[in-house]
Amino acid sequence: MNLLYPIVGVMLLGAIAPDPKPPVVPDALRAEFFKAQAQLIQAKSNLDNASGVMTGVVEKLNKLCGDRHQFQMSQDNEPQCVAKIPVVNKAPDTKK
Repeated sequence: MNLLYPIVGVMLLGAIAPDPKPPVVPDALRAEFFKAQAQLIQAKSNLDNASGVMTGVVEKLNKLCGDRHQFQMSQDNEPQCVAKIPVVNKAPDTKK
C-alpha cells in the first residue's frame, strides 16, 4: 500500500502542472489581422452609406411614379414605372 503513495503523488503533480507558455502571435500575422479588421469596418460603413443613398433614390422614383403607378425594375434591370394592380376588396361572406 505504501508504494502507491509516491505514484499517486506524481500523478497529482502532473495534473496540476501549469500549461506550457502559449504561442506568441508574430508581428506579420498581427498586422494582417488588423488590416483585415480595418477593411471589414470600412466595407460595413460603405454598405450603410450605399443603403441610405439607395433608399433615397427609391423614394424619389416612387414619388415620380405617383399614385397610379409604382416603381419596378424591368427584366433588363432598368428602373420603370408600371401601373399598380388595383386591389379588389371582396365583401366578407355573411352566410353560414
